[in-house]
Amino acid sequence: MSDDEAKGVLRAEFLKLQAAGYDELAERLAGKQERSDVRGLSGATYHVELEGFWDDEEHRDLRVVASIDDGGLRAFLPFTDAFTISPSGSITEHSAV
Repeated sequence: MSDDEAKGVLRAEFLKLQAAGYDELAERLAGKQERSDVRGLSGATYHVELEGFWDDEEHRDLRVVASIDDGGLRAFLPFTDAFTISPSGSITEHSAV
């Protein structure tokens, strides 16, 4: 697995999520997980996992966490990225790659 490629794939997925907007993300991910396989430019397959959590007691702000691994040893320590989105669409990134 290329660390740079995996981080690039994760960043692309992350930007797609941010562009989706609050309403779609809240319905799609709040309290849920999604898993998919994404192929990198090298042909390598990466496993992407998305999760959504309410970030406050009022269930307004949604924290979205995205992680990526190659199904090998990286699965034990995947690259991750996260952001919080508010109903107004304001986004705060919490990068942890």
